[in-house]
Amino acid sequence: MQIADLDILQSQAQYPSITITLPTHRTFPEKEKDPVRVKNLIREAEDRLLQEYEARDIQDIMQRLWDLADSIDHNHNLEGMMIVANRDVAKVYKVPTRLEEKVAVQDDFLVRDLLLAQSRIQSYWVLTLAENPTRLFHADNDQLQEVQDYGFPFVNEEPGTRMTLDTRYGTKPDSERDEHLRIFFRNIDAGLKQALDLEDLPVVLLGVDKNLGFFKEVAQNYDKVLTVIEGNHDLATADNTALKFAELVWPKVQEVMHEQRHNDVAQAIDAAVSSNTFFTDLNDIWVATLDGRGARLFVEEGYSFSAKVSEDGRSIAVVDEPEAYRNREIVHDAVNRIIEHVLQTSGEVVFVEPGRLGDNRKLFLTLRY
Repeated sequence: MQIADLDILQSQAQYPSITITLPTHRTFPEKEKDPVRVKNLIREAEDRLLQEYEARDIQDIMQRLWDLADSIDHNHNLEGMMIVANRDVAKVYKVPTRLEEKVAVQDDFLVRDLLLAQSRIQSYWVLTLAENPTRLFHADNDQLQEVQDYGFPFVNEEPGTRMTLDTRYGTKPDSERDEHLRIFFRNIDAGLKQALDLEDLPVVLLGVDKNLGFFKEVAQNYDKVLTVIEGNHDLATADNTALKFAELVWPKVQEVMHEQRHNDVAQAIDAAVSSNTFFTDLNDIWVATLDGRGARLFVEEGYSFSAKVSEDGRSIAVVDEPEAYRNREIVHDAVNRIIEHVLQTSGEVVFVEPGRLGDNRKLFLTLRY
């Protein structure tokens, strides 16, 4: 999934646009049920379309959906799946976040689910500071890939023990070894800089205290360090390296990033409240985002509501029983529509855990003016 996909899906909106989302599974036996679940949801979408169209009128779009279902390789499922289709677009997205099971038929796609998945993908570098060798990994969440570039993996080929160092009169073996280590870690830092120049991501460091200390002393890129994990990781073998480090690193990264997100949200809300530049009322938010006033929209994960839009498009009324209406008469996911308004006017959307917005709020919009 690329950021450009969000723009494509928004630009291709038309009625009917079908969005199907569901949780999926990586392992057996749970993943065996995923193909059946997909087909059941496609049938549900067909039933909804048949409430408004003759079967011959939806034949093309239904064929697109069935072709998509047949093309899915369920052996490589992640935590969630999103299927979108209309007369011009047909795509399947596998995402590393769990999605709710639902079917939507409206005049736009539910881009919120892709946006949420995108916001939960954390990319970073993992640098293991060891002499035999120092490795660099590129990580997306718990998936690590070793980098074989920029000089990595680095092996310290300088004298490594007191007995092999120059012990002539006046030399200090410990000092000589320390200087060799400084040179070694400067070279590693130079290699890391090349990686950072290509992709500017936070860095997780692993290593024993001494190596961490030397690296911190000489590194020019230490401000990129997200967190440090102490310990001896020299003995990881080629077969289990990525898995071993993922198990060590990903829980710590989640913890640090969760805390950072929480602090960022709290600070942004406090600033908006202090300056009285925010809305929490649904109609106020609807109008402000239509007018391009929305700077940053905070959305509680999982929150949605159906709404009927006024004839002039400037107000909404919450609908408690959307099944009582025809598809075109209401917006089944008004939160998704608000998100689209924000994105179309270069605003930012941030998803937060339930309860983070306080005072039973589900949406919080900071204003440009």
